[in-house]
Amino acid sequence: MKAIIPAAGIGTRLRPHTYTLPKALLYVAGKPIISHILDDVVPLAPSSIVLIVGYKGELIEQFVRKQYPQLKVDFVFQHERRGIGHAVDLTRDVANRGEPLLIVLGDTIIKTDLKKVVAHKTHVLGVKEVEDPRRFGVAEVTNGRITRLVEKPADPPSNLALVGLYYLLDAKGLFDAVREIIERNITTNNEYQITDALQLMIGRGPSLSPSSSTSGSTAENPKRCLKPTANC
Repeated sequence: MKAIIPAAGIGTRLRPHTYTLPKALLYVAGKPIISHILDDVVPLAPSSIVLIVGYKGELIEQFVRKQYPQLKVDFVFQHERRGIGHAVDLTRDVANRGEPLLIVLGDTIIKTDLKKVVAHKTHVLGVKEVEDPRRFGVAEVTNGRITRLVEKPADPPSNLALVGLYYLLDAKGLFDAVREIIERNITTNNEYQITDALQLMIGRGPSLSPSSSTSGSTAENPKRCLKPTANC
């Protein structure tokens, strides 16, 4: 299994904190966000981890190499912020190797059992019920299967928000879908979204299962998550 952590965002909504640090290095509950993610992912023994960095990405690389010196990690720079789908596409040379793929967004602190997630025999997307799903990718679920995905819909089909956790048994299927949305210029809010790529996959037959999570994301409630004792 490969693991991808997109962490190229500027963190505009977290200013002034992100004037000097990238979002992934901001402290939440005693350690940087990236440490929360890596400390959950490393025990899964991925063959390697790919970190997508951009804004002040050199600081993330320095931190990870110092704090996790034994970790096999590739750093991929996303110089233009063109969406998570675009970010994932940039990793195809190092991550599209015929292995299952775990993607955890770099501003998301997962509160779920990742070992159970990667033990699934179907593709899995982390979801969480939220009060206002219009700010998220949203999943519509029928009979325990995800049947539709929409990115930041004005009229959400459900209150199940995607929390930034994706497990794909077939990495190639995702990479093919991501490349297709780029070639066809399928965008949402002028960005290439992983949600749109996954919707293409759904239309072609693969089964995607929801995994309930109590994930806390800085994107969901950034100011609260930056409090020293925050339980996001």
